[in-house]
Amino acid sequence: MIVGFLFIAILLLYSLIGTFDENTLYYVLTIFLLIYAVFEIAYALGSDMKSPLLLPPVISSIVIFIISYVLYNFSLLTATSESAFDVLGESAMHYLNLAVLYSIVALYALWRGFYSPIAVRLSNGLSESPLISGLLRRRFEPRWIFIVAFIVISFLARIFQVSLGVFGYSSDYDQLLGHAAYKQYLDICVSLGRFALIGVALSFFSKPYDFKAHVTLIGIAIYEILFGFLLGFKGQTIMPIIIVGVCYYICKQKLPKSQIIIAVLVLHVAYAVIEPFRILRYAESQFDSKSIHSIVSTMSEARKYQGAYEAPEDKTGFMEKILARSSLTAYSARCVQHMTEEGLGPEAPHFLSELLWSPVCAVVPRLIWPTKPVSQLGLWFNREVLGANADNFTATGMGPVGYLYYAGGVWAIIIVFFLIGLLQRLIYSTFLVNGAAGGCIVFLGCLYGVAVIDSSAETVFTTTIRFLPLLIMGQTFLFKE
Repeated sequence: MIVGFLFIAILLLYSLIGTFDENTLYYVLTIFLLIYAVFEIAYALGSDMKSPLLLPPVISSIVIFIISYVLYNFSLLTATSESAFDVLGESAMHYLNLAVLYSIVALYALWRGFYSPIAVRLSNGLSESPLISGLLRRRFEPRWIFIVAFIVISFLARIFQVSLGVFGYSSDYDQLLGHAAYKQYLDICVSLGRFALIGVALSFFSKPYDFKAHVTLIGIAIYEILFGFLLGFKGQTIMPIIIVGVCYYICKQKLPKSQIIIAVLVLHVAYAVIEPFRILRYAESQFDSKSIHSIVSTMSEARKYQGAYEAPEDKTGFMEKILARSSLTAYSARCVQHMTEEGLGPEAPHFLSELLWSPVCAVVPRLIWPTKPVSQLGLWFNREVLGANADNFTATGMGPVGYLYYAGGVWAIIIVFFLIGLLQRLIYSTFLVNGAAGGCIVFLGCLYGVAVIDSSAETVFTTTIRFLPLLIMGQTFLFKE
């Protein structure tokens, strides 16, 4: 009954576009999206599902829909934020309303996919499969020799990335293109550090207190945080803390309060350090993207020059900056406007074909398929759709709703988000509900990719297909039989 009511409500909201005051309708749609997201989250948290806060659609509802398509919406129409009108022009309100409506449709399709009978049947079958149970290690007992090996490999891979000029925000654009054939393999090696962190955290929180394990856990977390700063990506600085907090929640079934506080503090420091570093990285003519010393020294100097690169009238608060950087509503609205009024030109990415070919691209390595497309979606969007200069190499996310509208309109949004919801159910029920140590590792390794849906929505499928076999194999090394 509730599902039918929501469907009718969405149709009613759609009928109001163009016939109702657009400013008022914008707030109605935004509030409806917020209430609906909260309703689905509350319903899931009230169920008897294991670790409900880690349900992938719950995370998607918070990170993608509430944060990216709701919270900053109210600021888009204020005098201090004219970004929506800068991007969309006089027809801003019409396309903002469509973007929020399509976000409601996407969220609705996501949850229907997660709860669909086919998702339940498939996940039950996989979770009870003797093959899956036989592959997963059950004991939270790590092999310390592999913990050390994974950390060493991740460190060497990061140093090698620096030597090639393909390390984080310091990367050289030409080097990224030139080394695209094997950069993904270096990224896999780098991820072994976090893989080791998950193993140590799960082992530590699942047993009585062990001082040595605690020191090891803190050491690996600090190592990952420091490299997060050197990468120049704010989200990477708090990811190790989030990983530790999630492992605590899985093992203790309690909120990781201390990790949440630490993550907020580290994020605040990251904004103070990384933002000026990004500016100085391009302003400093002597910067060497292939030198770890140059990266470290530039980052240490960046804080001194922060005032010189900040606009004196910029009084944007810390939380508002975070929400502004996360907001996708205006960019998704621009996708709808661009597709409706101009259409895709001959030089535009082939959205639908990339979406359909994503499983093949996930399994065929670039060494075998040299002409495999290199994704430059964010760069194309920034230059061709948003109108940035040709010498601007900043990639801008359009949001999964905007991407899928390019791929096939509203039907693409409905079908793909339904399939993502189905995939989320399979990953959750097959691995986390299983309760095995190896299952927790595999689930956490897949969680970010399937829950925090990228602007290139097809990456949900490519990352899962590519990393799932590696995670299953990796947990056999990480944990004892």
